[in-house]
Amino acid sequence: LHEAELFGYMFKTLFTCGLEIDLASRVWDVLVFEGDTACIRTAVAILGKLESKLYGTREEVLGVLRGKWDVGREDEFMLAVRSAGKDDKRAVLGKR
Repeated sequence: LHEAELFGYMFKTLFTCGLEIDLASRVWDVLVFEGDTACIRTAVAILGKLESKLYGTREEVLGVLRGKWDVGREDEFMLAVRSAGKDDKRAVLGKR
């Protein structure tokens, strides 16, 4: 997949394409207060949560990326967003 196929849908819609509206609103709050680096951390967190579903044909992967994303519980996902890019892999995956 090209970068535009992987991330374009996410970034063009500011994550409303796949996240429930309440969760997208929380992500937007982080974007407002922390700036554009939060976009990258959010995308990394989403890909981390969807990782097991991203192995397949090009069409299957695009189907996952363009559908509704099951990123787990809201608080765990927001922890993953805040922790994305950190050294502790457990925090990125929302595990304790």
